[in-house]
Amino acid sequence: MIITELFDLHCDTVTKAFKENKSLYDGEMHINLKKAGYIQKYRQCFALWLSDSLKGRSAFSFCLKLIDFYNGEMTRLKEKGVTNLMPLLTIENGSALSGDSESIPFFSEKGVRMITLTWNGENEIGQGVGADSGKGLTPFGKNAVRIMEKENIKLDVSHLNEQGFKDILSFAAVPFAASHSGCYSLVPHKRNLKDWQIKEIINSGGIIGVPYCNTFIEGGREKVYEHIRHILSLGGEDNAALGSDFDGCEINKELSGIERVGELYKFLAESDIGKAITEKIFHINAEKFFCVK
Repeated sequence: MIITELFDLHCDTVTKAFKENKSLYDGEMHINLKKAGYIQKYRQCFALWLSDSLKGRSAFSFCLKLIDFYNGEMTRLKEKGVTNLMPLLTIENGSALSGDSESIPFFSEKGVRMITLTWNGENEIGQGVGADSGKGLTPFGKNAVRIMEKENIKLDVSHLNEQGFKDILSFAAVPFAASHSGCYSLVPHKRNLKDWQIKEIINSGGIIGVPYCNTFIEGGREKVYEHIRHILSLGGEDNAALGSDFDGCEINKELSGIERVGELYKFLAESDIGKAITEKIFHINAEKFFCVK
């Protein structure tokens, strides 16, 4: 089945490929561009994932290595004749900034379009859901958010603790994302969004990428449908999107690989969601959020 367009808000493929010396073109990973040729226009947010064990300048230096690897892979994909990919570079874990606000314009110049503020632990910006003692964003974190907005780097609150989320609500000037988070009311995992958070993202004009991660949705295509349907029921027709989390987690076999996304499209389009809203979920909402066509 041919898919006209796909916009996926999150994957960890670059870090996996770097660590395992694999190719984005034909490596044995969830994302394999050789298998993505059936997608006519494929926008993928490639997140540079940093473990919480990396701190300070070590985190910054590792991120630079990932950027160099990413740029090299993009060149190789062009040499292989890949023309349908329109990649966006993102960072997962604000520890990459190493507590230095000058890192933000630096990464902006490198092409970074979105930063996931924390991973599960604590960094200079704030706390993730795995290190949640109720603290909000640090003074550095609040200043970093303001600079990111000026640099047109989107804020991503997936992994951020609830107080940090509330802090974002109190002063964020532009819409923000939860790039790969499910619905807590369906699967009560600390990484999923509670209804009040979903509503706030909707009210802000932000976006929510429903993941395929088995831990967060507990199943395959039917579960993706249920999480999307729940977001829609809260008023999120213009805010629901996809954030696969490819190559960052265990995924149900129905969804496990870029070659299976066409089956998901067919499943959603033939459900009560319908084709028009499926198109919004598959690319239109994300295109509007990032202001791309």
